[in-house]
Amino acid sequence: MESEVKDKDRLIQALRVEIKQQQSSLLELEASLHDGPMQRVIAAHMQLQSMLAVPELTDERLQELETIDQMLKKAIDQTREIIGGVAGAEVVLDGIDDLEKLCLSLTSESFTVRLEADDLWKRISLEWQTPVLLLIRESVWNSRKHSGATEVVVALCNQARGVEISIEDRGCGFEVEDVEVDKFGLCTMMQRAKNHGIDLQIDSTPKQGTRIVIKC
Repeated sequence: MESEVKDKDRLIQALRVEIKQQQSSLLELEASLHDGPMQRVIAAHMQLQSMLAVPELTDERLQELETIDQMLKKAIDQTREIIGGVAGAEVVLDGIDDLEKLCLSLTSESFTVRLEADDLWKRISLEWQTPVLLLIRESVWNSRKHSGATEVVVALCNQARGVEISIEDRGCGFEVEDVEVDKFGLCTMMQRAKNHGIDLQIDSTPKQGTRIVIKC
């Protein structure tokens, strides 16, 4: 009997390790898809939009470009669904149901995620918790990948109308207005926040760091 219990414990432990590795692989895959092909498709779509505005286009050429435009729109929507829908909420966050677990999962030997006032997490409504976790995860991941910082601070602050969450690093920063879509993955975050009625603010200054604020 004791031997069977030990065997079950070992199996459970092995499964937990396997699940964690799969979650890590999914997170990296999602980030690569988001920061690579997704942003290039969006850039192509924006460029095509400017081409459609040229008045000299023939009706035949206009129809061809509009067909391509619809194909790009569909590709963007499908990719966003993969990143922010089923894959994002139910696969990547599988087993992560609170902020502390999320921050621990994103911490590594070379990058620290410091959490402050996480007791306020309980004030956030259940319907918003998953999309907010995804926004925080994306913010931290962008900081980890792009900022050059070794630490990011996730802090919660009590507000009259809810909770304000800030994700701040002291990394390289950037000009928000000049962001090239194929270098920084911010569009999906903005779209996710808009879809759920969450207030998302991005403030960054070159050489001074980045601060993202989520109000919910």
